[in-house]
Amino acid sequence: MKLPALLPEHLHFVRDIRTDESLLAALKPNTALLVDFFENASIDETWCEQHRDFISLTVEWLTEEYYQDRLAHRFASRITSCLQNHFHVFKTIIPLKLILVVENGEFSMNSLMVGTCSQSLRDIVRLQTNEKGEGKIHPLEDISITRFILFKEYIETNHAEGLWKLEPAELEILMAQATRIDLEGLKGECATVLKRYLTTGNVWSYLQKSQEGLWESLKEYCIQFINAQELGVRIHQTEFEEFAFEFLVFNEETLLIFEKCKHSITQIICSHSLTEDHRFGNVINACPQLVLLNISQTNSYSPILEGIPSSLRELDLSMCSWLSDVSLRKFVKICPNLRRLLLCSNVHLTYRVWAILKEFKSLEELDLSNCHQIFNRDIRVIVRSLPQLRRFSLEHCYEITDDGFIEISAGLPNVVELDLSNTQISDAGLIEIAHRCNALERLVIQRCDRLTEKGIRETMRLAGALKEISLKKSPIPQDVIEKLRKQHTNVRLLD
Repeated sequence: MKLPALLPEHLHFVRDIRTDESLLAALKPNTALLVDFFENASIDETWCEQHRDFISLTVEWLTEEYYQDRLAHRFASRITSCLQNHFHVFKTIIPLKLILVVENGEFSMNSLMVGTCSQSLRDIVRLQTNEKGEGKIHPLEDISITRFILFKEYIETNHAEGLWKLEPAELEILMAQATRIDLEGLKGECATVLKRYLTTGNVWSYLQKSQEGLWESLKEYCIQFINAQELGVRIHQTEFEEFAFEFLVFNEETLLIFEKCKHSITQIICSHSLTEDHRFGNVINACPQLVLLNISQTNSYSPILEGIPSSLRELDLSMCSWLSDVSLRKFVKICPNLRRLLLCSNVHLTYRVWAILKEFKSLEELDLSNCHQIFNRDIRVIVRSLPQLRRFSLEHCYEITDDGFIEISAGLPNVVELDLSNTQISDAGLIEIAHRCNALERLVIQRCDRLTEKGIRETMRLAGALKEISLKKSPIPQDVIEKLRKQHTNVRLLD
């Protein structure tokens, strides 16, 4: 059989196979090889036209495997990408045995493509069709044929050409329906078109709509638009469900802007001397959803801080040169229910402060990144003061040795997330943490030069609850990382 053009050499073992059916049979036992072959073959559209049976049989078999949960989603997504990139060729070859009923129309599609593009549609396919993903489904009762045609075009080609013709109101409806059926990429394309309509008069309304509607891309465009206006405020891109609002100045204009969105704000940021302004006290008590108050880089302790809502859950005191054991004790009384405390880059803090931490009875997360003055003896005090910690960051705390990390393993039995990047941790300390911290789910050990392959392997073997480990800029060879990915498929390994 003539091979597809530019086929990698490791796939040339099929060159002596003569029929499409035999080719599929030879590749079936190794799904990774089959998907690899399909990806490379799809680039040669002439070869695909000449081997229509192989393409059709392969997609049909993979579709059934997918709906029988025998095909990993990552493989299914790679196949779908191939079909989308060359759909003008594949639309007459691949089986279209899924019928989607919309209003009075019926549309034939491929259920593998539908399922990988939308988890919601995949669930509907499972409920309303046979085990091969074949049959009829009714995807959305209130969707029009006109809108569904755009959905169909996006699923089949990863693009919806007709979006640019739609008015803003229609784009919003389309985004809302795309949200309901998890078509994330289509939401992004709608947002790209909609950003052309952003103005100083409507951007705040769109920002609120994007927050409420879970329209991530549109929210990002709104933030970019707002920050480019230099209005005296800045919106920060954080976790999507969060809304971080920073005052650069207090004046009539910024307070009017604040009034427009105060009900959505979850984070307030005020630096330098802003906490000394009486308007600061009004602002922090006007946000019903306030979770985090960021007063990092402020100049001094202000009595106005004593008006912080006692219900506050998160406080950022990073880079506050005025912070001391005396002022920290005041915060114990001001906001006693803190669950998260950030003290990053406060290199002047001493053991007097660490001892006070035990008074935060509800504290679950502590960030001491860039506190270069922390030694093993400090770690001992901290973990004994806060045995309930669930998340702990010591990034760039390079004076800590393995004795300090062993203190962590013994003193924080319930920790689920550790960031030990840019520290002097070695295999011994890391293995001890993996062995004793049985709830550990996320581990960040970027740029930890003393770690070796042995330590990483043993850590991944021992940490039974581990879901993610970040090894960016680590000394671990790439081939070892790839082997670990294959051996520990339940762990997301970032490099």
